[in-house]
This record gives sequence, C-alpha cells and structure tokens, in this order.
Amino acid sequence: MIQAFINNNILTWARCRASLSVDYIAEKFKKPVDTIIAWEKGNEPISFAQAQRYASITKIPFGYLYLDNPPEEKLPIPDRRTVGGRNNHISIELKDTISDVLVKQDWYREYATSNGLPDVELVGALPSNSKPKEIVVTIKQYIDLQIPPTKGKWKDFFSAMVKKIESQGVLVMRSGVVKSNNTRPISVDDFRGFCIADKIAPVIFINTNDAKAAQLFTLVHEFSHLILGQSAISDLSLNSREKEEMICNAAAAEYLTPENIFLEKWDPNNSIEENIDNLKDIFRVSSWVIARRAEYLKLISKHEYSQFVSKINEKAPSNGGSYNRNQKVRISERLAVAVATQALEGKMLLREAQSLTGIQPNKLYDFARKELGF
Repeated sequence: MIQAFINNNILTWARCRASLSVDYIAEKFKKPVDTIIAWEKGNEPISFAQAQRYASITKIPFGYLYLDNPPEEKLPIPDRRTVGGRNNHISIELKDTISDVLVKQDWYREYATSNGLPDVELVGALPSNSKPKEIVVTIKQYIDLQIPPTKGKWKDFFSAMVKKIESQGVLVMRSGVVKSNNTRPISVDDFRGFCIADKIAPVIFINTNDAKAAQLFTLVHEFSHLILGQSAISDLSLNSREKEEMICNAAAAEYLTPENIFLEKWDPNNSIEENIDNLKDIFRVSSWVIARRAEYLKLISKHEYSQFVSKINEKAPSNGGSYNRNQKVRISERLAVAVATQALEGKMLLREAQSLTGIQPNKLYDFARKELGF
C-alpha cells in the first residue's frame, strides 16, 4: 500500500462540505465506520488510491488534501441569502451550478460578440436605488403581457413570461439538478434562483424543484435585479432584510398583483380563503403569491399568512417529459438555438455542442428539428 501523507483534517472538512455522513463514506468504501473516523483523525493510514477516491466522492480536487488549511471558498456573484445576519452555507450544488452556468454564459457571450448581436439594453436600465413601482414600469416597457391575464392559466403566463424575457436577449435556465445529473438534485432550501447581470449575456437561473408558482415569482424577482444591473443569489423570503432583496420582492409582487386592483378586489367581508381563491383566479397566479401579497399589504397578519401557506400543497410536479425537451428548458432555448445553429453549420465541433447542451452528437439534428423548430 502506498500511503498518502495528506492533511487528515481536510478529509473531515471535505465530507462536511459535501453534507455527507461518516456512514455514507463507510458504505462507499465498504469499510467499518471506525476506519473512516480513524482516517479523519489521522489514527490510521490511508492509501494514495483511497485518498483519491475520497476526494472524488466528496467532490474536491485531490490536491486539496495536501493543504495546511481548507481553502476559503467564494462565490463569483453576490450572495443575498441572509436571514437575520446569518450567512448561508455555500453548497457544492450551488458552486457547481454557478460554474456550469458561467461556462455556458462565456460561450454565449463570445457567440453574441462574434455575430454582432446588440447589447441587452434592459440590464442596468435603472439605478440600483430605484423604487419597486419604477421597476414595474420598466418591466412593462420590455415585457408586453397583460396584467392580470385575460385567458389561460398561470402556468401559461409563466411560459409566456419566459419567452418574452428570452426575446430580450436574456438566457433563462431552469433546472432542478446540477448540470444534467439527475442524481444531484438542487434543494429549494439551498437556493431558489440567481441572476448574472451582463450587457451581452445576462442569465436568470430558476430552481425547478420549487413550486411552479414560486418559480414565477422568482423569475420576475431576478428580472428586476437585471434591470437594476445587479447579479445576485437571491433571498425571496418574506422576512428578508437585505435592501436589494426587499426592493426586488416588492417589484415582483407589484408586477404580478398590482396594488390598486388587488385592494379593489379584496373583500373584507369574505374569509381569507375566499379572498385568496377569488384573487388567484383574477390574477392567474397561485394561492402562495396571493397570500404573500395580502400579507405585504397588511390585509392579513404574518401569523395568518404562515397558517395559510402551511396548509396549501403547491409542490413542483415531478420531472416528466422527454429528455430533449427538459434539456431545452435547462440550458435556455436561446442558448440551445445558438449552439445547434453553430454545430449544424459546421462552425463548432459536435462534442463541444454536446458539452453545452447535453445532447448526443447523433441526436442533435432531431433535437434541433423537434424542439427548436429548425
């Protein structure tokens, strides 16, 4: 056995960073739990091959195991996910998702530049200290959808909103897993969405493990950040005290449920449940969005809001449908069209197209024809 003279403390850090238990590691190695504990404490030698596998399981570079101290990990965009001043844990899923998005964004930026595409003017259209209603006015300048919608369901409105935003030059990526790996789900408790403000290749990412109704709110929230020229991992909590998050939360609420119409339609003689049922049909949003808006406008208390949302069940539907259709949603249809066009015109290698889209080379033409309308 070739012993690996590593810093055993890094083993513990790597396992905790990956939110893995000692039992899980022991099962992977088919070793007793005591052996894993002994490795981490430095009481028992670990081989070079075992150390390499440990690094692979915990998803860290092997070289990290030789560091004196764990590396300080920073995110490339501002993290607004703070509640009461407590910083949130930076998970592997979050880091890997952002890294994957940045790779795709870099490719699209180069594509847009080389093809002479215009800058996305909505990014930074307003100063960061703008008021929510000013943001809503600007959203409506770019997104010509009727509020409240006169037909269709709120799911239809969500799809229409995504198309309108992408038509303005924004890449809207929606996924509930890291990259295309269904064994690595993204927890809603981790993050609901983020955006990257860029004049050439702005991105909105939505966690599709969230309820559909919450995804709609997140979409408008992130779009508001782009209008203010801000990149952010967002905090959509009702209790958020981050100034930027409060502004974008208020803008999303005002856009989806305009205050003047909401107050006009809210009947103080009806119960909370009756009002919410009535207004969700008017605005074609979910009970969750209506309850949140009612609390913001002080029509119901925070306690009543919490009681109501604890009863509703608006979970995200299971990921169904074809793989190709899911991939189009995951990577953004705008990006998919750009990559497929370049690949089918012979301007990029098919394997490079696969790394960006997740579509195998021999299936790219069918993907472009059936999903992208080529």
